[in-house]
Amino acid sequence: MTTQLLALALAQTLSPSTPGDLDPLNGAVVQGELAYLLRTPEHVSDRVTGFVWKKNVLIFAVASDDGVTVRTWGAAKDGALASFKPGIPVELRQSPSGETVAILARQGDQVELTYLGDQTWKKNHVAKGLSVAVTDAGLGVASAEATYGWLPNGKEVATPSDISTFEEGRELAYRTPAGARYGLVNGKWTAVPAAQAFEVAPIWVRLDDAKSGLESRPTWRTEAWMTSRGDEYPSIATIHTGVRGASLSPDLSKLAYDVNETLFVRRLHRMPKNQFLDLASAAEARVLLSQAKQVGTAMLIYGADCDDGFPLRNGWQTALEPYAKNRGLFDGFEYTLNGKYKNAADIENPADEELGRVRGRYGTAIVRADSSAIWRKHKP
Repeated sequence: MTTQLLALALAQTLSPSTPGDLDPLNGAVVQGELAYLLRTPEHVSDRVTGFVWKKNVLIFAVASDDGVTVRTWGAAKDGALASFKPGIPVELRQSPSGETVAILARQGDQVELTYLGDQTWKKNHVAKGLSVAVTDAGLGVASAEATYGWLPNGKEVATPSDISTFEEGRELAYRTPAGARYGLVNGKWTAVPAAQAFEVAPIWVRLDDAKSGLESRPTWRTEAWMTSRGDEYPSIATIHTGVRGASLSPDLSKLAYDVNETLFVRRLHRMPKNQFLDLASAAEARVLLSQAKQVGTAMLIYGADCDDGFPLRNGWQTALEPYAKNRGLFDGFEYTLNGKYKNAADIENPADEELGRVRGRYGTAIVRADSSAIWRKHKP
């Protein structure tokens, strides 16, 4: 085979792709009998200052020269929910299950509250020194003048004056200065025991600070990961680098994250664990077979220029570098033919002689001396 034909074969090797927009090797988490796969990022908006989930609808604040506008994404009809003048800090708060969302705009000691429960908005409630506890059962509101609760349907519930603090969580509850706890039961404040324990989601998002660059001048960047609560592989999926904040929707159908004030959403695709493992194995096979074939083809191109010889045991990567797309192809490649033959003419049957291999989690890609490659799947 001529050098030109070998170069053409190198350019036509398999590309590492996966079905649709799923990346089972880098964008998936296994938990129990389910796998959660991240889909392609969708751009939502720029200049975002904050975001929360109202069930599976994303509510976010966008800054402009005219002030801050709070908008929705993923609703039946998206649009603006509230607008505020420039210079007014706007805070978005959600309850644990996304049943209730509150928008707080603070100006001096005055706070404007906009509240979303069961599709009912309570707008333009302004009070001095206002503090709000956002719960799945409604809002606990305390101001300098009064304390009261709001139910998800917007109904106001009077509260006693001896309130020390409202509690965040699933229930609408408060404590007295003496430590007694009261919750709203059938529309009446009733003494209740300790708060309900939160149900732990099977997957969650974490942000880690990673150091990169020279040791003398290190730079820090935030890595965002989606991870499971168990020890099964893969327990971590990469979301993005430089993430300021990230949050899963309460129904675990979407992931929102903010990179340099630009808001993105990645939808989650669920599938049975066994189906995912088959998909991941096939995806890994495509990637590693492509890598093995490219290294094998580079070997043949090298041989065509060097009297059918093979690279030496030491420095074979450097010898093949002019014939490979990039040096990264050699990462993880084991040169198993290393020194066994002086040149290709000594190999009786190149299709049966192993040239090298790349090991993966699900299998091993083996390239032969004729640059053909096979996939040997690992046993479970």
